[in-house]
Amino acid sequence: MASLIKYRTQTQSDEDFLFRLYASTRADEMSASNWDESQKQQFLRFQFNAQLHHYLNNYKNATFDIIHSKGKDIGRLYLTHNDNDIRIIDISLLPEYRGKGIGSRILKAIRKKADQQQKTIRLSVFVTNPAKRLYEKLGFVEENIEHPYIYMKKCPEKIQEK
Repeated sequence: MASLIKYRTQTQSDEDFLFRLYASTRADEMSASNWDESQKQQFLRFQFNAQLHHYLNNYKNATFDIIHSKGKDIGRLYLTHNDNDIRIIDISLLPEYRGKGIGSRILKAIRKKADQQQKTIRLSVFVTNPAKRLYEKLGFVEENIEHPYIYMKKCPEKIQEK
């Protein structure tokens, strides 16, 4: 049986969890660096704060949700809803929850809502991020490449059939 996924609005008390989650998305990069642990933590904290500040200041109408399953916080989902599209600003899961179908279920739910509302889903992904394969599997196509990001979209099913 699939685990139930719930969402709750992010609060200030989530900062430690969000930092741990963010750091996990940069683990491969950090393991390849020559920095000591203190330097890595300082760099990650700076980058985390810059990203959070950017999201909060540039996506005023966004929802900032914590993904919750089986009594545990397991990730984050940041979205904006506009007249014509849904933008996935960020979707991240802790490493132990990746590759288990959770991301697919979340994306399929977003896709279903977008299809019902006849909205295009847009997102960006780092060129080396393995999630790009999942997005392609779910019907996302490249819209633009601005290194180091690939911008992708998924049009609503009814529009694609024309």
